[in-house]
Amino acid sequence: MKKSTKITRLLLIVGIILIGAAVLMTVLPMISEKTAVAKNKEIISEIYSIIPEVSAGTVDDRVDMDMPSLEIDGEDFVAILGVPKFGVELPVYGEWDKSKVSRFPCRYTGSIYDKSLIIGGSDAKGQLDFSKIVSIGDSVFVTDMTGKRYSYTVTWVQSTDDVSSDALMGMEADLLLFTKNSGSLDYTVITCMRK
Repeated sequence: MKKSTKITRLLLIVGIILIGAAVLMTVLPMISEKTAVAKNKEIISEIYSIIPEVSAGTVDDRVDMDMPSLEIDGEDFVAILGVPKFGVELPVYGEWDKSKVSRFPCRYTGSIYDKSLIIGGSDAKGQLDFSKIVSIGDSVFVTDMTGKRYSYTVTWVQSTDDVSSDALMGMEADLLLFTKNSGSLDYTVITCMRK
């Protein structure tokens, strides 16, 4: 076999491998997103089947600022985050865990009861992807695991490269959402005030 034929075959094999890898890199995230969206819908459905009937949450004289959690499939959730304009309802994981952020939003810190709740997540499809199109004045709600729903209005949407604890906790908001923007080094931060 000639040397040029061997090189041609080798290049062909390398090309096929590269094309296969590119297809996998495109298809696997799509499958993962669809799986995460379906799983989140199951979790939301299960939460609604367990918690009391949803009613409006009010500011009261709570002594305990801890948010009750509910375990679903070995995961502890503290809330449901909803954005009615986009038909979004997402389970909120009880603590900050970078390994879980791609599956569902996580409580970064705080509580809805003292207006200090900060939720972080992914801007992947079916997660906090609404962060790209949400507008000032849009409604957001957070339902706790006792069935109390707290309503908010989006007051500001901004991009920033600083989502340190100090920066986030220094923002004026009753509810703060943030997400890393795919393909860039910045974050979208959404501040909300309780209605």
